[in-house]
Amino acid sequence: MLNALKKIVKFAKKNKVKVAIETEGSFKKKHLLLMQTPQEYKKLFKHFKPQDLGINLNIGHLNLASRGFKFSKNSFVDLIKPYVVALELSHNNGEEDQHLPLKRKTWYWKIINDPFFIKTYKILEFRNADIKKIKKVINYF
Repeated sequence: MLNALKKIVKFAKKNKVKVAIETEGSFKKKHLLLMQTPQEYKKLFKHFKPQDLGINLNIGHLNLASRGFKFSKNSFVDLIKPYVVALELSHNNGEEDQHLPLKRKTWYWKIINDPFFIKTYKILEFRNADIKKIKKVINYF
C-alpha cells in the first residue's frame, strides 16, 4: 500500500491535484481492513506530509474502529487533524456501518463543530434515508 501511495502522490503532485485516503473502520470484521488505528497513521505520517496526502475522516468508520481497537476517538482526530481535508458523516450503532442520518447531541458534534474544521468539506453519506431526515440534518449546519 505504501509503495502504491507514493506513486499516487507523485502523480498527483505532478498534475497539481490533491489526493486523500479515507479512514476505515469495522467492528465485526476489523481484521480485514487497513488504516483503522492510530498506529497505522503514525507509520503513514513518517512518509507523507499534510500537503502531500490528505485524509477523508469517516466518522462512522471512526466509531467502529475505535470500539474494535479500543482507542480514543478524540485522540485519533487530534493525531490526523493536520491531514484532514474532508469529514464524511453518518451515524451507526457501533457494530455496523449503517450510514444513518446524524443525530443531535452525539459524540461526533464536537468534531464537526471544531473550529479547525470550519472550512473542511462535509460529506453526508446516508443510505435509505427519507428526504425529510436529510433536510433536517442539512438544517443542523
